[in-house]
Amino acid sequence: MTSLGRLAARLLVPAVVAAVATGSAAAHDNHKHAAPPASQTPSEAPSQPALPPITATPFPVQVDGRFSLIDQAGVARTEQDFEGRFTLIFFGYATCKGICSVALPRLAIAMDELTDLGESVQPILITVDPVRDTPEAMREILPSIHERLIGLTGSDADLAAARESFGVESELVFIDPTIGEVYRHGAFIYLMGPDGTLLSVLPPILAPERIAEIVRRHVAAG
Repeated sequence: MTSLGRLAARLLVPAVVAAVATGSAAAHDNHKHAAPPASQTPSEAPSQPALPPITATPFPVQVDGRFSLIDQAGVARTEQDFEGRFTLIFFGYATCKGICSVALPRLAIAMDELTDLGESVQPILITVDPVRDTPEAMREILPSIHERLIGLTGSDADLAAARESFGVESELVFIDPTIGEVYRHGAFIYLMGPDGTLLSVLPPILAPERIAEIVRRHVAAG
């Protein structure tokens, strides 16, 4: 397991278990505009602690954020295409019924919270399942998650290089007779700066509003 994989395991496993136990994961399985359950309405939701100031503390792992892939339109894309923008990058697959069904809807809701920032923030899904996540399939599926979500795929070698650059591991776990291949993969959402540097790694169980708040703070800090 990579250093980031071990870090993810320490940070995410207890939180994911808690999310499943409380049913919070199911609250965002539907489209980004789904209403929260009554028990989680804004007026009743517990207040969240204030975020600490943004500092230059280095991350314990090296993430260079490089990739050379193609998007759902078949256009070649590298990290250089997004210079000048903040990117929110998640490794998963469009038909995932596991952590993706938590992370992607929450990412979509966070993007709706950030509409005033225009195209300065770009959400990206890098697939770990290129067999099913073809450009054609992603063109059909991704708009139902969020209209601005870019999906990236490529050859096995190019996808492996992208995962390595972010410290992400992925492997086929089993084949479900109903939904097909099920993959284990990274769970963090990577917030990358306009110069391509890693700014933060966001657990997918964060509330969409908190994800948006963290992004907005980094945007404001320049």
